[in-house]
Amino acid sequence: MSTYPPTNRFTSGTPLFLSIICIVAVPFLIIREMFKPIDQRKAPAGKQWRLPPGPRGIPIFGSWLQFHKARMIQLSPFNGPLSSLSQYGEMTTLHLGPKTWVLLNSGRAISEIIAKRGAIMSEQPFPIASGLAEGRHVMHHLINGAALTYGEWQELESAQLLAAYLLQPALWHKHHFRYSNSVMHWIVLGECLLKPTPELDALLAVTIQFIRNTHYDVFRTWWGPVRSAVAAGTAPPSFMRDALLHPDTRYTGDDEIAMYLALSVISAESDNTQLALNTFAITALCHPAVFARARAEINAVCGDGGNPRLRFPCIADMPSLPFVSVVVKELPRWRPLVRTIPPHDLMQDLAFDVAVCGAVEDPEAFRPERWIDGKGGEARGRVCVGYRVAQMELFVVVARLVAGFDFVAKGPYDSRRLRHDTMDEPFPVKVSVRSKAYEELIVREGGWGCCSR
Repeated sequence: MSTYPPTNRFTSGTPLFLSIICIVAVPFLIIREMFKPIDQRKAPAGKQWRLPPGPRGIPIFGSWLQFHKARMIQLSPFNGPLSSLSQYGEMTTLHLGPKTWVLLNSGRAISEIIAKRGAIMSEQPFPIASGLAEGRHVMHHLINGAALTYGEWQELESAQLLAAYLLQPALWHKHHFRYSNSVMHWIVLGECLLKPTPELDALLAVTIQFIRNTHYDVFRTWWGPVRSAVAAGTAPPSFMRDALLHPDTRYTGDDEIAMYLALSVISAESDNTQLALNTFAITALCHPAVFARARAEINAVCGDGGNPRLRFPCIADMPSLPFVSVVVKELPRWRPLVRTIPPHDLMQDLAFDVAVCGAVEDPEAFRPERWIDGKGGEARGRVCVGYRVAQMELFVVVARLVAGFDFVAKGPYDSRRLRHDTMDEPFPVKVSVRSKAYEELIVREGGWGCCSR
């Protein structure tokens, strides 16, 4: 019997096997090295990376897949996947591909870092970044002062909102955007909003989605006519005429940047106010006791249906309506208008001692009283450009809606899914005027059209 020497059956295939391993592994290692976050690379001489704890993530992607999923789930951030990051303390490190993000999970961290140390950070929220820093200072100066200057316009436009509610209650969500847009249209462009519905919808669409390329064309349709009026000397007083385009101002940006500054103020402020008013509508459904308390406070100041001196609240009533004022503050805290704020880049090293996360007490509860007892977590320092305008704008319309209208659900809804990214009705609400007396009051005060003033 003939015998054969033993052989290794893998010998002949080993070169091919190793080649396949190299073809797969080498590019992977190169890509992983390219995408390695900065804190996982070798630190510069004399430095040592010391970042807050966070989820480990996976090679190349880090925590990007989980974070992207969390942002897409339209739940309250206090219930959704983002809330779990607070387990790491006041700050959480996230690796998103090659980027390293540090999330701030407490009011103390936000106040100390964003508000008090904002000078060592930069942010570029718009596609054209050059020249926006200068424009931001212009907007701060004018818009923060505009809250006092344009309060009467806010009251007049809110009267138009009430009239629109009365005539077309099913379009309550559309009325929210037109109201907020018309107020900012007065402030920024100095004229009454007479845009037809298609143009208003186009601006709403690019505001919600910020559609690339399309937003430029939409902005131009709003900017062009007013820009021509300024050049012809026929434009009324406005932020655009007197701050952006006036030859005696120190603003040196070009026409395109001026357009972005003006229209970004209109679109952003319109969108945020609209979303806050939508949140108010669902709050009326979810928290009728809060709604009833706010209405009782308004009745005591402005009368009710049986009072011959019945009137709607105005901005001058803010000191007399403290509960309504804190309801307005609680709305965006209870259901934040954006899932995450634009990222800020550190321009120099930051030393910060972190502690166990001290989140807002009972965050899921809609409790306006937290702002009265000082536990609302309001940050000071570097705040939204239009903060003061928005507070007054929301106060006057929320107070008047509470006084004059009832809100009931006309179908199932989920208060954690507000559908902020839709142009349709975000949740089913039936709106009806409170009484005949309020209907007559609305007709008297708001039925004449904004430009008859």
